Amino acid sequence: MKISFVGKILIAIFFVSCINVAFAQRNRTSAMQLYNNARKKSMGQNWHDSLREYENLVQQYPRSRYTDDAQFWIGYCLEQIPERQKEAFEAYQKLIDDFPQSTWADDALVHQISIAEQLTLSGEPTYRNFLQQQLSNKTDEVRFQAALALGRLKDERALPVLQEMFASDTYAETALELIKTLTPGEFTAGNRPNSDITAEKNASAAITNNALDAAGTENVLSFEATRYEQYRSMLKISDQWNSRELLDFGLWHILPTDRISDYFRLSSLNEREKWLQKFWAELDPTPTTVENEAKDEFERRVFYAKQNFYKFWNNNETRYLKDQYLRHGSPHAPWDARGEMYIKYGAPDFRSVVGWQTEHWVYNSLDLDLMVKQFMTNIYGNAIRGTTVSGRYRRNYFDVERVDAEHIYKPEFIYKHDYQAELLKNVKVQESKNADGYLFKYSVPVKDVQTENTDRNTNIRFKRIYVVFDKDMHVIQKRIDTITNENTSIVDDRVGESITVALPKGTYRMAVRLETYDGAKMAIYKTTFDIE
Repeated sequence: MKISFVGKILIAIFFVSCINVAFAQRNRTSAMQLYNNARKKSMGQNWHDSLREYENLVQQYPRSRYTDDAQFWIGYCLEQIPERQKEAFEAYQKLIDDFPQSTWADDALVHQISIAEQLTLSGEPTYRNFLQQQLSNKTDEVRFQAALALGRLKDERALPVLQEMFASDTYAETALELIKTLTPGEFTAGNRPNSDITAEKNASAAITNNALDAAGTENVLSFEATRYEQYRSMLKISDQWNSRELLDFGLWHILPTDRISDYFRLSSLNEREKWLQKFWAELDPTPTTVENEAKDEFERRVFYAKQNFYKFWNNNETRYLKDQYLRHGSPHAPWDARGEMYIKYGAPDFRSVVGWQTEHWVYNSLDLDLMVKQFMTNIYGNAIRGTTVSGRYRRNYFDVERVDAEHIYKPEFIYKHDYQAELLKNVKVQESKNADGYLFKYSVPVKDVQTENTDRNTNIRFKRIYVVFDKDMHVIQKRIDTITNENTSIVDDRVGESITVALPKGTYRMAVRLETYDGAKMAIYKTTFDIE
C-alpha cells in the first residue's frame, strides 16, 4: 500500500509529537526530582546545598512548572545566609519580573519588604524608597507589611495605611502602637483620627462578646490579650507558608505566653536559632546522641498539620470572629483546631467524623476525649471541647473545665520516645559534691550487663556515655567508655562507677547513658547541678 506525500508528513508529525511528549515528560520528572531534593535540604536548613539545587533547576529547566517555586526558594535560601541579603532581594525581584502571575509573587514582595527594612536600618537608604513605593500596592498584605516596616523606621508616610489597618482591624494593635509613636500626644483613646472608628470598635467588641457567649464560653477559663496578639501577628492572607513561619506557629501551641514572647523579641535569625537550640536540647530524650528525636517529631507534626488540616471554609458571609476561620482572602492560621491538637499530642488513638464539621478525637494515655471542629482554630475557645467521657476518668462526669485547663488551653508538647531497648532495672544513683566538684555515682546489677556463656567474674561489658552542658545547653564535656571487668569492680553483685566533674563556678546539666554491649538494654539519667 502506497502512502501519499501528505500521509507521510502527518506520520512524521505524529512521531515528532510523540518524541516531544516523551522528552517533556522526562524533563518534568527530572525537574521534580531536583525540586524535591532541594526541598529536603532546605527543610534541614542546609541553605548552601539547597541553594545550589534550586539554581541548577532554574538553569536546566527554565520553563518547568517548578521554576517559579525554585526562584522563590533561591531568594529564601540567600536570605538565610549572612551578608547575602541584597542578593536575596534581587532573586525575589527576578521572580516578580519573570513570573508576575506566580502565586509566589506576593510572598516574594513581602520578603523584599523585610529585607528592605533590615538594609535601611543598616545604612542603605535607597531601600526606603522601595518601601514607600509599596504603600500604594494593590495587594493589602503587601501594602500593610510595607506600612509596618516604615512605621518601625519612624517614617510618617506610613501613617495613612496604618490608620487604614487600624480601621479595618488588621494588625490593629500593632498599627495602633506605631501610630502613637509617629503622632505622640495626638492619638489617644479619646482623640482618634476618626471618631467613627472608636464607635465601630466598641460595637465590634460587644458583638464579639455576644458571639462568645452564644458559642458557650462557660468552659473558657481565660483569654489572654497578649496571647491573642501573638496569634494575630502570625496570621497570613496568603496561602503560602515557609518552613520558619510554620514552625513558629507550631511553637505558639506548645510554649506559654511568656516564653513565646521571649522568642519573638529576638530580632535576628541567629538569635532565634540559639534560643531554639537551647530549648530543644532541654527536651532531647537522647542527649548523649547527635539526634534530637523530640525536635524531629515536633517538626514532623507541624508539616503534617499543614498538609492535612489546612482546608478552607467557603462561607464568606461570616461576620464575627473572622480570624478563627481558615478562609480565602482573610488572615488565617496554617491549620485548624485539629492541627493544634496534633502538634501538641500527635495522632489520636481514635478519630471519627461525628457531625457537621466536627470530629471525635480520643487520646487514651491522656484520658482525653474531645470534640474538634474543622476549618476553625480554637483561639476563641469554641472549636475544641472536652466531653463528659473525659470527666469520667476523674470521677466527675461534668468536670470538663479541668480538661480544658489541663489540655485544651494549656500550651504543651507531649512526646514519648520509643528507645527501642529494654530499660535497665534497679539502677542506683547518688549525687554529691566534694572538693573536686560534682560527683555522680551509679551502680547496676551484674546480671544486667554481663555477656552470655562466660564466668560471672570475667564477663562485664557495657558502654557508658556522659555529656555535660553549660547553662545555654552547649556541650562542654563528652566521654564514651567501654566498661569491662578489667576497669571496674563488683561489690554485692553490682557494678559501681563514679564520675567526677570539675568545672568553673556555674550551673550545668549532665546526661548519663548506660547501654549493654548488644544494645538490648539501656538507662538514661539527666540531672542539673551547681558548682559553687
